[in-house]
Amino acid sequence: MPNAIPFGLLRTPKRRFLFSIPYSKNNPVTKYKPDFPAFLYSKLVFRLTGNVLKGGGTSFGSVVTEGPYTLIKNVNIKCGGQTVKDGPARIMRANNIINNRVDATKVTAAAANGTSPIEATIEIPFGIRNAKLRKDPQTNPNDLIGPELTYLPASRYDTLECTVLWGDELQILSGANDYNAPALSIDPTTKIDVFGEIVEDPRPVTIGSQKYLVNRQLTKAGILGTTTLVATETKLPVGESYHGLIVSQYTNTAGVIAPVTTIIPATSFVALTANNQSLAIVRDTWAGWTANNLNEFGVTLPTGMIFIPLMNHGDYLQSLRADNPNEISSLELLTDITGVANGFLDIALMTLAPGQ
Repeated sequence: MPNAIPFGLLRTPKRRFLFSIPYSKNNPVTKYKPDFPAFLYSKLVFRLTGNVLKGGGTSFGSVVTEGPYTLIKNVNIKCGGQTVKDGPARIMRANNIINNRVDATKVTAAAANGTSPIEATIEIPFGIRNAKLRKDPQTNPNDLIGPELTYLPASRYDTLECTVLWGDELQILSGANDYNAPALSIDPTTKIDVFGEIVEDPRPVTIGSQKYLVNRQLTKAGILGTTTLVATETKLPVGESYHGLIVSQYTNTAGVIAPVTTIIPATSFVALTANNQSLAIVRDTWAGWTANNLNEFGVTLPTGMIFIPLMNHGDYLQSLRADNPNEISSLELLTDITGVANGFLDIALMTLAPGQ
């Protein structure tokens, strides 16, 4: 029997357990190399498991709509000091729905007395699901244009960091309560187990061979939605190619996140322009974008979120090429806002940038 690993097996992503991130109330927890090993990653998978402790109450709290994702206030992944992924778990979840065409299962805490388990899964993809593979990976292992082009070649970076910012029990059950035996809290054994889907073929990660595009997701957070305005302009960064945007509208009342659909109502417009609004790129109502998500991807996002696709059927050459400043010097997201108390917008920027 030959010792060589078959080509197909080398290129097949394999799931490996990497590390656990223990719960730490309202604190960041970071994992570095070598705990965060340097593989070629197609995705990371975060699996939250734990319990909410409470009892002895007659006045119960209210279940937070997007819990238990809201317990994970933010995820940040850096390679070589550069942020590759950044945003709250609830927006990472929305990206999963678009990427996988289905929502992951979750277990939400109950408000009644007694220990309540919580569970949630978040995938952080690097490969783009529908990217076209235009060349044969076996005969051209270092000249690929396809899903592998956006895998994360972690071994090429001198540092790797994964940071989770935890929330607390009020991100699971909010409002007045009189739990006392025990008082409302998150079980300290709560944790996130992190898995990686890796490719073992050494050829694609050889320095100076395969060139990669980093599939980034950054979040422009906390845009005020408290004042009624028409065509409110939010500047987006240029210098990279965009393959999509996620827009989220919500209220933040004393740290409790609640999705809404009233800051940008169904008939209000969301548009993207370039070069100080002189070039129109896309424009539709909130209801229109919601319908487009269902028609194109077969899914609708959680309440208060839409996805704006900016790459045609996974073709990088048909993405929004904002990487040439001689052609696109600025990008503007225009939104019609109806003021809501404690209202905010988040915009997840999904881009492709040259990697190592």
